[in-house]
Amino acid sequence: MFWLLVALTLLGSSYCEVVSLTDANFDATVAKGRWFVKFFAPWCGHCKRMAPDWIELSTKLPTSVANVAEVDCPANPITCERFDVHGYPSLKMLSKSEGFVVPYEGDRKPAALEAFARSDLSSNRVVFPSAEEAMRAIEEQNRVRRSDGQVANLSNADFFDFVESSRLPVFVAFTMPWCGHCQKLKPMWAQVAQELKGKAVVAEVDVQSSRQLGERFMVRGYPSIFLIKGRKYYECHVDREVANFITFLESGYKEADWSRMPMRKYDMEYFLRDLLHEWSGKLGVRHWGEEAKRWQDSHYATSFIVWYLLSCIVGIVLGMSSGVVVSKLIF
Repeated sequence: MFWLLVALTLLGSSYCEVVSLTDANFDATVAKGRWFVKFFAPWCGHCKRMAPDWIELSTKLPTSVANVAEVDCPANPITCERFDVHGYPSLKMLSKSEGFVVPYEGDRKPAALEAFARSDLSSNRVVFPSAEEAMRAIEEQNRVRRSDGQVANLSNADFFDFVESSRLPVFVAFTMPWCGHCQKLKPMWAQVAQELKGKAVVAEVDVQSSRQLGERFMVRGYPSIFLIKGRKYYECHVDREVANFITFLESGYKEADWSRMPMRKYDMEYFLRDLLHEWSGKLGVRHWGEEAKRWQDSHYATSFIVWYLLSCIVGIVLGMSSGVVVSKLIF
């Protein structure tokens, strides 16, 4: 019996749960062995449906064959940019020690995934990208895009680095691929980039692939256009003509509504704001959440938190009062 327990323990230890990889721990964690990695986004429907199968795979695939892991791309954009992730979920078998990456595009059922992991993986290999080379590539790309008078396509991975390192104001349009108005804006936006060369950087964010940025800027319609100057961004509501955009940059923004730039990291302040925004929507008072965001952006985080806590207290008191009234009516 003793040796049976030992054998079962050793057998169990050769398997592991799905490992969560981040920008901070990625290289150290994948230093040894092979890793089957799922690059995903929390809002992705296909990713949600695949989650049980990925967990099942981790219970069937011994770590001697490959470790099973995942990367939340909106939360860890540098790693996803480094591994050229453009859609979700993206599955890749990689080995830092052997220096290769093999993308997987087959069936997503556990049996097919396991068969791929156990194969020789000799075809379709690409070189494992180093962190240093990836960062240099991003920095060089940003440098070129800031100076060539072209529209810079930004994403979760490089938005804040790009904006914070720019000496010029950044005119950015948040768009969606399916949006007709966005498609009409594209040629005009390219002309704006040429006209404002040396005065401002003109950029675009595809919110479908960079949803987190759309959420951080509270984008509600498309295209949404903002002018970023310093630590503020100004909402541009002008008729979509090249001359009007130029005028807005030169002086019109002074009369526009502005908000404080979102923080690079998603911290407790934004968690509270988003929580209030979510529940205000469920309660049918979405404008409370919008006003909380405006207050937060225009004043101080402490004021926002105090406002939020007071709102919670008022909500609890009203809820209790309503409960007492209803109970008296019923009983």
